[in-house]
Amino acid sequence: MKTFVLAGVVIASLPLTSRALPPGAYADDADHKDGTYTTTARDRDSRKLIRETKRRNDTLVMRSEFSLDQFGRERKGRVYDGQKNLLFTSEFIYNDQGKAQEERVYNAQGKLVRRLMYQYDRFGKSKPFCATYQDGRPIGDLVSLDDASAFSTTSTH
Repeated sequence: MKTFVLAGVVIASLPLTSRALPPGAYADDADHKDGTYTTTARDRDSRKLIRETKRRNDTLVMRSEFSLDQFGRERKGRVYDGQKNLLFTSEFIYNDQGKAQEERVYNAQGKLVRRLMYQYDRFGKSKPFCATYQDGRPIGDLVSLDDASAFSTTSTH
C-alpha cells in the first residue's frame, strides 16, 4: 500500500475492483480517518489521471486532473475545490534519465507559488528542495526537505 499527501490530504491507495474500467485503465480507492475517501482513476490510452476526494455523502471536496506523458508520468495538473473552482495548476519537468527534476505550482491566476526541485546524488537518491513564491517572486529561503510528498501535487514524486 502506498501513502501520498496531496494539498494536506493523506491518500493511501488500495486496489479497487468493483468498477468496470476500459482496457488500459485502472483505479484505486482510499478511505481516510476523517471520513472522506479518495478515488484515483488512470487511463493509459487517453493519458489522463483523475483523483477525487469526497465526503461520506459523496459531496466533492477536491478534484485533481493530470495529463500524462507516454511513460505515464504527470506533465500538467489542475486542482479544483469542491465547487469545481480552480485552486492551482502544476507542471512537471524530468531530467534526461527520466527522473523528476522540478514541479512548479501556480495559483488560479497563473502566478508561480511554489517550486519543488530535486537533486540526485551519485547513487541516484533524490534530495528535494522547496522554494515558495509570492506575486511570482521568491520569498524566504530555499528549504531542503527529507520528504517531498507533503509538498508535491502528484502521487509519484
